[in-house]
Amino acid sequence: MVDSSPDAALRLFVLGGQHGDEPWGREAVARWIDHARRAIGDGTASRAVGLAAIVDTNPDGSFHGTRKNAGGVDLNRDHRALSTPETVAIHRFVRRYQPHLVVDVHNYPARRRQLLRRDWTIDTDVQFGVPTHPAIRTALGGSEWEDLTRSIAESLSEVGYSGAPYTLVRRSGRARPSTLETHDARNALALRYGIPTLLLEGRDPGRTRTPEATERTTRAQLASLQAATAWAIRHRELLERGPPLPTAGETVPFDARWVEDGSSAPVLVRHPSSGRSEWLTWPRFAGAVRIREEVALPRAYAVRSDLRPVIDLLERQELSGELVRSTRFALAEEVGNAPTDPPGSPGDRMVAGPVSSPIDLSGYVVYSTCQRGARALAVWLETGSRHGLLRGPLPEGTAGSDPRPALLRVRVWDYPPVSWGGNTLRTPGGMTFGCVGSLSRSEGVLAPPPAGSGPIELRSGTGGPAAAP
Repeated sequence: MVDSSPDAALRLFVLGGQHGDEPWGREAVARWIDHARRAIGDGTASRAVGLAAIVDTNPDGSFHGTRKNAGGVDLNRDHRALSTPETVAIHRFVRRYQPHLVVDVHNYPARRRQLLRRDWTIDTDVQFGVPTHPAIRTALGGSEWEDLTRSIAESLSEVGYSGAPYTLVRRSGRARPSTLETHDARNALALRYGIPTLLLEGRDPGRTRTPEATERTTRAQLASLQAATAWAIRHRELLERGPPLPTAGETVPFDARWVEDGSSAPVLVRHPSSGRSEWLTWPRFAGAVRIREEVALPRAYAVRSDLRPVIDLLERQELSGELVRSTRFALAEEVGNAPTDPPGSPGDRMVAGPVSSPIDLSGYVVYSTCQRGARALAVWLETGSRHGLLRGPLPEGTAGSDPRPALLRVRVWDYPPVSWGGNTLRTPGGMTFGCVGSLSRSEGVLAPPPAGSGPIELRSGTGGPAAAP
């Protein structure tokens, strides 16, 4: 770690070596650290900027030269499940350090079968990607992301390297930006914590891996890291303002697709037969996100306490929940399991079904949406989400156990019924809960109030279900 000031107003975190077979990115991060230390030591770098880095996130994979860790897990596909000690440690550090920008450093393969058929390999020195899932909200909007990536490309060009947006070319010949999935570091960290994340992919130097080729890859990635750092320092006030807070009722997209929109992607290719390089405009480019499903963010999500795999994952993500132990009624709607498509068809989708009368939440773990990560709750818990946890029918209660819905959206909390008949509810009054005041950069959470309590208050998140009052 390099940290010029533990209380720095602006904090950057560089993550390297998630894949053990990408040594050039690790070397670039190590050189970035050395440059930063020298700059801090000779006074050319501001001590008001905090810099932190992990050079080798996957030491077992690095030792064996494998993409995955010793347990056979791709770490950059584990930032939602957090099933490995490596990704758990990364997220704990992020929660403690609270960086304003995370840079994830990788290498990409230039040789792809579908391109080699056309005598092409990708020749861009560094490709850069930004968060893509439409539910993500950070301090940076579309124009700021464009300015950041354009600045990196221009800085690379000034020192003789090429840079372009990250582009995946599929076997079908269709190209698109990076994935909308939320299990990689770029999307998961941005969705869970509201932190801007930047992906830097340096070109794999190829099969021969000559000293000249490997040095070019490392130097280009170092230059892109330095450009990103310089941009962050110039725009520190923008980054320091933090992400917009979630609010009950805001619309959260939870299912989306890349679609072709008539735009094109510039790709620098090399012809292996001649060694000639040229910029191409990829004709079939899916560069627009089409939102397929969205939800009005409820006051809370309630997960039945026997749905342990989901609760365990939310605990690992340290999303704060309350286990309701005594009778507590709420107006809620079921997140159901009625498919809109025929069973087994491609894209079997789930829709929500309403609950018309109050539900006793005893035995549920309630996750308030007044906490950082509330939008992640929607993406991960809505059953219609292809990026979520609940793909397919929700489990019923085991024999003799709780037969109530597995998952609810809570709209009104503490709705104690006096009596009701049919769909007519008569109560002495209802109480809703939601964000009050503002949250600091710490993991603030508004807990559901105890029955009959006074004004609701803000408290710190505890990470996992806590005993209900």
